[in-house]
Amino acid sequence: MQFNNDFLWGGATAANQYEGGVNELGKGLTTIDCMGAGNFNKRRQISCMTSNGIEWFDRNESLPQDAVGCIVEGAYYPSHKATDFFHNYKEDIKLMAEMRSEEHTSELQSLRRIS
Repeated sequence: MQFNNDFLWGGATAANQYEGGVNELGKGLTTIDCMGAGNFNKRRQISCMTSNGIEWFDRNESLPQDAVGCIVEGAYYPSHKATDFFHNYKEDIKLMAEMRSEEHTSELQSLRRIS
């Protein structure tokens, strides 16, 4: 297979896949921040505070009206660390350059306050 001379190699990421820094720079909680880990035998669930206390809900389940996302101490939330681009962006961009990535599309969490 041949590519045109103007073809650019690159990549793309979503904030929850790589960002990290969940409690930094004024970022508020998002649904993905409250979504715990899962595996082949257990679906990922969302931790919420309700009138009944802390409850875990299947991510496809309708949440009660009084449910507010929360973080449960000691629970594992994969997006909190992710690949931690928030703290390692200089090294990550250098790696992209070493791989000769010519384009990269990414997103920041919209709840992060940027001054």
